[in-house]
Amino acid sequence: MKKKVKKREIKKRIWVVIIMIVLLVIDQGIKIYANINLQENSIVWIQNIMQLSYWKSMDAAMGLVKDNLFFILLLNILVIAFIIRFLIVQFTRMSIGTKIGLSFIIAGGFSNLIDRLLFGGVINYIDITPMVQSFPIFNLADVYILIGLLIFIVAFAVYNVKQTIQAKKEKL
Repeated sequence: MKKKVKKREIKKRIWVVIIMIVLLVIDQGIKIYANINLQENSIVWIQNIMQLSYWKSMDAAMGLVKDNLFFILLLNILVIAFIIRFLIVQFTRMSIGTKIGLSFIIAGGFSNLIDRLLFGGVINYIDITPMVQSFPIFNLADVYILIGLLIFIVAFAVYNVKQTIQAKKEKL
């Protein structure tokens, strides 16, 4: 029985890693395309809504941390390492939503870390300024982090509701 459980857990861990790798490859592929093709001109993707543009950001955390690549790299590495450790240690106790949410966050954080290491800043390419003036250009990795946080919050809320229901049942 233990071998089946271990095999099942290994398969789940492999799927989490596959999700991270696929997300990472997609974002890095688009960044390579942006680096090669978008430095001179933007490409209109959806008229009056979105275009693909090249922008290298030297900031982190939505512009809250500026002009300190070493600190940004260190912070990025520490946050990713903490999340990975949490995922590994708590894996068997986590819901699938929590695992997926953390996978998205790790993939996005790691993709932006790769940019900082290779280019000294993050390559951004999603430009919605035709629709929302002065909105910062961002990338898919940023979207992954946001989606991952939302999934994680929802999974955490569902877990807390289940725990509350369970506690009430045990009191009866």
